[in-house]
Amino acid sequence: MSITATNTYSNREEEVRSTLSKEQAILRIKSFGGKFNPNFADFDVYDQLLVCESVSETDKYIKEKENGSNYENVIGTYKRGVDSSLNENKLEVIGGLSVSTYKTPIFILANLLESLFKDYNSRPGHWFYIARSYSPRTINRVIAHMIKEYGINWRGIENPAAYFTFLIKYRKKRKRR
Repeated sequence: MSITATNTYSNREEEVRSTLSKEQAILRIKSFGGKFNPNFADFDVYDQLLVCESVSETDKYIKEKENGSNYENVIGTYKRGVDSSLNENKLEVIGGLSVSTYKTPIFILANLLESLFKDYNSRPGHWFYIARSYSPRTINRVIAHMIKEYGINWRGIENPAAYFTFLIKYRKKRKRR
């Protein structure tokens, strides 16, 4: 009787961070056809790898759907497809948000947020209010949290724009000294 040690991780991020070195993660990013960008402050090499894996899974799903596979899960509900160009647009917008600082004009932040969540209805001026009320660092942290939890396509979130607003409005506050 042999005893095997099994590592159980609560999510994919923990598994990637504990099993791969940074060099291995960069090689995996390149194997997915991506490019590692060290200039993203809020997205380190492991976060970028998770995004590349998510985009790759989406591309596989789209190919299966185009080949005639109905791609249903156990319950029998249909999973909605995602356009890969949408993923590239999201990555560009997230990259634009990640390099923004407190000196970035509010209307640019509002335009980036609006283009990120353009598929979902929101009130006029809502993204301007978010950009005015919260710092770019806070906005980036909430988006990074959503990507870590649900992937770049935000699978499982019915309305990502509303969920983003909820998270940023009721986020954990810093402790006062």
